[in-house]
Amino acid sequence: MTVEFKVLGPLEVLHDGRVVPVPAGRVRALLAALLLNANRVVTAERLVDLLWAGGKNGDVRAKATLQMTVTRLRRSLGEANVIRTVAGGYTAEVPPHALDLHRFRDLAGQGRFAEALELWRGDPLSDVRSDQLHRDEVVPLLEEHLDVVERRIDADLAAGRSREVVGELRALTKEYPLRERFWAQLMIALHRGDRRAEALTAYEEVRALLAEELGVDPGPRLRQAHEEVIGVLVAPVPRQLPAYPVHFTGRGGELARLDGLSTGAVRIAVLHGAGGIGKTALALYWAHHAAFSDGQLYANLRGFAPTGAPLTPAEVLHGFLGALGVPSERQPVGLDELAALYRTRLADRKVLVMLDNARDADQVLPLLPGGSSCFVLITSRNPMGGLVARQGAAPIAMTPLPDSQAHQLLERVVGADRVARDREAVRRLVGLCGGLPLALTAVAARAVLNPDFELAALADELSAERGRVASLDDDRLGVRAVLSWSYRALSDRAARLFRLLDVHPGAAISAHSTTSLLGGDHAGTRAALAELAGVHLMVEARPGWFTFHDVLRVYATVEARSDSADEQAAARERVLDHYLHSAFAAVMLVHPQRDPCPVPFEPPALGVVVERPADADAAWKWFDQEYQALLGAFDAAVEAGRDLLAWQLCWTLTTVFERRGRWRDWLAMLDSAIAAATRTGHEAAVALLVYNLSHACQRVEDIDGAFAALRRCLMLFEKLGDHAGLGRAHRGLAWMHEISGRPEDALVHGRLSLEHYLAADHQLGVAGARSALSLYHAQLGDYEAALEEGHLALRLNRLIGHAYGEANTLDNIGWAHHVRGDHVEAVRYFQESIELFRKQGASALEIEVLQHLAEAQKAGGDSAAAAATWRRAVELSDGFQHRYAEELRTRLVRLRAGHGETK
Repeated sequence: MTVEFKVLGPLEVLHDGRVVPVPAGRVRALLAALLLNANRVVTAERLVDLLWAGGKNGDVRAKATLQMTVTRLRRSLGEANVIRTVAGGYTAEVPPHALDLHRFRDLAGQGRFAEALELWRGDPLSDVRSDQLHRDEVVPLLEEHLDVVERRIDADLAAGRSREVVGELRALTKEYPLRERFWAQLMIALHRGDRRAEALTAYEEVRALLAEELGVDPGPRLRQAHEEVIGVLVAPVPRQLPAYPVHFTGRGGELARLDGLSTGAVRIAVLHGAGGIGKTALALYWAHHAAFSDGQLYANLRGFAPTGAPLTPAEVLHGFLGALGVPSERQPVGLDELAALYRTRLADRKVLVMLDNARDADQVLPLLPGGSSCFVLITSRNPMGGLVARQGAAPIAMTPLPDSQAHQLLERVVGADRVARDREAVRRLVGLCGGLPLALTAVAARAVLNPDFELAALADELSAERGRVASLDDDRLGVRAVLSWSYRALSDRAARLFRLLDVHPGAAISAHSTTSLLGGDHAGTRAALAELAGVHLMVEARPGWFTFHDVLRVYATVEARSDSADEQAAARERVLDHYLHSAFAAVMLVHPQRDPCPVPFEPPALGVVVERPADADAAWKWFDQEYQALLGAFDAAVEAGRDLLAWQLCWTLTTVFERRGRWRDWLAMLDSAIAAATRTGHEAAVALLVYNLSHACQRVEDIDGAFAALRRCLMLFEKLGDHAGLGRAHRGLAWMHEISGRPEDALVHGRLSLEHYLAADHQLGVAGARSALSLYHAQLGDYEAALEEGHLALRLNRLIGHAYGEANTLDNIGWAHHVRGDHVEAVRYFQESIELFRKQGASALEIEVLQHLAEAQKAGGDSAAAAATWRRAVELSDGFQHRYAEELRTRLVRLRAGHGETK
């Protein structure tokens, strides 16, 4: 038996492909209400509101009538019946993909916008008569539909289909004249279709419309589109290429091939070959000379790094979007959404994207731009056959340098006169290096640093070293011999540092962290780093930051075997302590109100030099620079069995994950951190980390996961007898129930939260719990209780000096007055709340309360004041790019027209 329900158009039920007739009137409206909230409980009170427009809410006869209506609905559905009675109300238990609304949302979430929109057969529930249902449920659904239309058009624009969408956008701007995003898309489509004059005309048209109807200027989307049309730079031009390879020589054929590809139809090139063959040097040399007016993006994907995991596409996209002007807090969470935004940002821009050290096609595919204006240059040991087959990438095989080009490289670095004096020695050096640029560069560096050495003597040394390592079964014997030879010439301090680099968790290595790694001698560390860079065993990519080739890291691992296990373990302890304590010092600058860690930190090991940024801005810069190393430090701590440090580092980074929007990284780390805390036996830490897990789940819209984590931490806090923790857990559950549309359950958990905070004498928690209870009581119509709890919370927040909590509570008290009909008092409280939020720079929350204020002003009959407040909210949201901007504009024009609802 198959059952299918359709609400994206006239209501329709199909049973095994045949239409199931559903009676008109309230029976049909009841089914519609339950399907729009499928698999969620809809209270009887809510259904009465929807079916009788609120006129009989609380009336016993209305609820009896509702029961009879449910019976009639079940009878009409027959075998297709999915209606269930549950505590407090009813639910429609709809199987996955049996409801077109669910399929629409799933497809849209996957970025398959066109397929999602094909499910719409007209206006939702067009044959269902219920004004309340249409106002409360259908209007938001129509907004959801328009959002997907906008996202589909963005995808079309990113893919270069500008001309194809112009006609559709003309119609949409006529149907929705105040929807700025459609106008912005129309302007961009016209501009990219070489119709710049029409794009400017469209801007003037919508600018005049907004001024006349709303009395406001164009918002940020329109301004950005206008800037693109008139040629003003609207996004940063990224310049991410690493340093220019000054000693690059030869490769004329490969360079010519890249020149030809970059101006042709093929938009992807893959340089592939063995490690040390010179792929990155060739790519960087060509990239620095290539003409890409809109910049270059660069990422080392760490595909073949000997330690640590390769970068995920999401990690790379976060960095690229930041370079393209998208702050991390405004970046989406999912990979598909990140990739779509990335493609949109690169649409019609001439950008070079260099993806260095790629693992495979799966790592690269989400990083490919959508249009034909960009060029992608990939380096890899993998020939990327899948990318060649699927995307038409052009493979360029890298082979060892011919003897003539290898000779030129040595001549360029060592000097023509010196090479000319002993060509036979140069010939021997070239042969010993096997034509590998990595080896040749190291040999040249050794010669330059020892100008009195005869080249013949260097060749003799290298030949002897090659014989020494020949028994080690290395397929890169020339490189291995050169590295061994260079390493054996190092000072003891530089050689020790080179060996210890094996335990450093970062791909980019800071001089500060290296000081801790080596044991606290800053001057000695800088000298050792300079020595390693001088012989090309490391590269100073930018001041104070060093990198080294994967082949060199492998060699460092081999040489590290000569150290004792204790010395390696001590170095690992120092560098991990460095990252834990430096991260804590930085996080206390950006969030000084953090609760203390459940278990105090152990003092850092002897020799650790903790980094202490000067201020919050410097702290954020440090986190951004060291982010990958911090993730690596966590993994290294887990691998080394340092469970206490591992979970404490995860706890420390909570603020970074939350404020930088790195939800997926947080989720991945939390699983291991919870396991680590469990192994240490610190149950309070386990409970707190599980509570953090609920937040991370909620951020990625995993509601079931969030509830599961909250229930788990509730049990853990109960076992510990931790009343403050229980207050936190119940507060989280109350919040989840409230956003899920279950204010009754929210009230239950809100009361439990208050009880536990009172038992713990946790005044901040008590104030927050009472403020939340005020909101839940108001939502349920108990206005006296709402005001009582609100004023208790207000007094306590003022007593403890918690301005943020005070502003939030003023808003909740104002809302209680508003919904009970006392609009004058509501206005007063809303205005106080707005002023406090403004003083704290909480723009997003100020916008929220401005909406509440405007609604209270309009309900109180002061339409002029409401219009002014909405206009103020619109202006503020313009600067903040707030998600309610277009909704606010629509409300304002309705108010001025004198019709429609405001909520």
